[in-house]
Amino acid sequence: MIQPKWQNFEDQIRGIATLIFGQNCTQGRIAGVNFDGVIERNDQETIAIEISQQNDLDKVRQGIGRLILAKQTLMADGVLLRGYIVLSKKPTQAMIDAAAAAKITVASAGQFAALFFQFPKYKNARLSASFGSSVNPLTGESDTVRYVPVSYQRIDNGKDIEIADICELLLSGKNIVLLGEYGSGKSRCVRESFSKLAETWDLTFQFPFAVNLRECWGLDRGDEIVRRGAYVLGLDELAGSCVKALNRDSLVLLLDGFDELGGPILELG
Repeated sequence: MIQPKWQNFEDQIRGIATLIFGQNCTQGRIAGVNFDGVIERNDQETIAIEISQQNDLDKVRQGIGRLILAKQTLMADGVLLRGYIVLSKKPTQAMIDAAAAAKITVASAGQFAALFFQFPKYKNARLSASFGSSVNPLTGESDTVRYVPVSYQRIDNGKDIEIADICELLLSGKNIVLLGEYGSGKSRCVRESFSKLAETWDLTFQFPFAVNLRECWGLDRGDEIVRRGAYVLGLDELAGSCVKALNRDSLVLLLDGFDELGGPILELG
């Protein structure tokens, strides 16, 4: 079973904020008010986050009031405060309007996470494209035949493992090399692993990123490969976010087609 990266909702949002802004987000106090998340970016800018699992307009208004007080207090010292209210569910239009009037952002956890990487957009585009040699031989389009569960044998201990086990190993930071003859189902394994990992990205905040290495001739660095992976899907606007996720160890790389490459070994670290 894939385990959440964080113990609770507040930890999750603070973890996401740390990745978004590149600085540690912790509980903090501003103007005598406790906030669920605070990041002092520099002498001129502070970020404050109110986190709530209650999707209630009154609760949001209370958060707005607290953030306005903090804004006014810091403004007197020449410090800009950027305020966020993050909810467990998508905010209503009334909540959005109330926050916008005070120049505060209210968002669901998924919407907040999109400030780091718009993974749902990448996921949809990636699943619509082919995975390695897993294509319809008649049309050349992505193979949409339903995956038939199979077992894979570990060389080190001879034990059989399944897709769920592979995903667990990947999430734990292990590297896996899948060996097999052409047509034995390696690309289907990659596709199914991608699909399963993509189901829980909002719990693990580890994003599966699948690349067909035959599309990466001439590239020898991880950031170049990741950018190419976005470009070939027509997601040029996400390339920068993909590299940022790579640099912050939030991508689970699924590389298909080492046997189709020539030249030097790729530098992926």
